[in-house]
Formats: sequence, structure tokens, C-alpha cells
Amino acid sequence: MTAPVDALGDESNTTIEELVNPANQWWLAASCRTHRNGFDRTATGLKRSEQQRICAGCPVRRYCAVDALKQLYETGSLYGIWAGVSGASKPDRVRQALATVAGLPEDHHLVAKTTRYQRRERAVLGLHLRRWKASEIATFVGANRTTVDRALARTGHHSDTKQCASCASKRAAGRR
Repeated sequence: MTAPVDALGDESNTTIEELVNPANQWWLAASCRTHRNGFDRTATGLKRSEQQRICAGCPVRRYCAVDALKQLYETGSLYGIWAGVSGASKPDRVRQALATVAGLPEDHHLVAKTTRYQRRERAVLGLHLRRWKASEIATFVGANRTTVDRALARTGHHSDTKQCASCASKRAAGRR
């Protein structure tokens, strides 16, 4: 169950599990959402210092930081201002600054540094689960077909989604 938006304001008692819960619609209470100048994390209309000032007083800043860490974890990059932190810096600095805002421990998986190979493997698996063909995945992630096949094999999947036993069992479970 998601927390009502008005209950998200006091973040001091928020647990890590509540912060990382994707069901929370924290952005509905974000200061940037209702800013009169049309604040946009990726827009260049407002100066960076103005955007960071808006973020500083935001009631859902920790949620925003966790969401940014999720994006950084999945893609390895972050654009714009998130929780008052600019994504223009080096990923390690951004990750540490966001972890501080979010209050996540250093050993949390969103805070740990990941290699581009780990990010690529997660991307390959995610696209495979969306039933992309291995050749399409290879083109999209900038790898060759053999690399995609190996990444899928390491995670217990087959490159052909029709022959993949892991995917077939998940599809069958979803029909029940």
C-alpha cells in the first residue's frame, strides 16, 4: 500500500524500505512539480543554483534522491538536478551526494559502485524479459550477439525467449 502524499512530508521517521518502494508516488508532493517557472530536472530555463534552492526545501527530497540512485544504478548516468544534486558531476560523486541526502547506508546496493559491464548485463536481462530478440538487444546495448548470449546464460536465461525455460515458467505463473 502506498503512503498518502500528505503523509510523505515528514521524512525523519521513514524507513529505507518505504523510501525505495516504487509504489510511493512521492513526486506528487515535490516542490519542483508546482514551481511557477515550470521547473524541469532536465530544463535549462532556470539556473542550477535556483533549481538547487527549490530542492533544498522540498518535503520529499529523500524520495527524489532514492529515485535518482535507482536511475544511476540502472543506467550509469543521471541528467539534470535531482534532490538538489547535479547529475553533471562524475557518477561516483553524484552517487555519494545522493546517498547522503537519501540517508542510505554505504553498503546499500543502490550506493555501491557498479561497472559498465554489470549495468549492461542488467540492461540485457531487462530487455530479454520484455521479449526482445537477442540481436535487437545486442544492437541496443552496443554489444555483439555472443556477449548477449553469455550474459543471459549467466542469469539462467536462453537467448531465444521462446526456448527460455525461466521466462516460460514466469509466463505460466502469471496466467494462474
